[in-house]
Amino acid sequence: MRTEKLSGDLLIALHHFEAAGVAGVMPLARNLGLHPRAGIEAPGAPRAVVFVHCHSKATFEHMAAEGVHVNQRSGEVRTAVLPLDAIGALSDQADIYKIVASRYLRPLMDVAVPHVRLPNFRAANPLSMARM
Repeated sequence: MRTEKLSGDLLIALHHFEAAGVAGVMPLARNLGLHPRAGIEAPGAPRAVVFVHCHSKATFEHMAAEGVHVNQRSGEVRTAVLPLDAIGALSDQADIYKIVASRYLRPLMDVAVPHVRLPNFRAANPLSMARM
């Protein structure tokens, strides 16, 4: 495993997974793109959604046997879904520069309202759905 290619939070998640298994990585699952696999029908390591920074013409079809699914066929930044225990094999690929864990976004749409003066606009232009 080439740890210099992994982001810090992904490296921490791997360390917790290796030390304590699925239970060790569960506190991180909410913030990172980790999906625990549980039950008889889906045994195995938790799956991670990651950004892969790589050569634009890199191919990853040979990684399918490891459970790695890269969503795009070309480009310098791609998304991939893979088991945590396959991150080491992916980081060993020469065409990959960096692997970064995805994060759940928290949109802050309410922050923009005062900055664009939406309350003033609504007060000056009373709109009604009844007129439409």
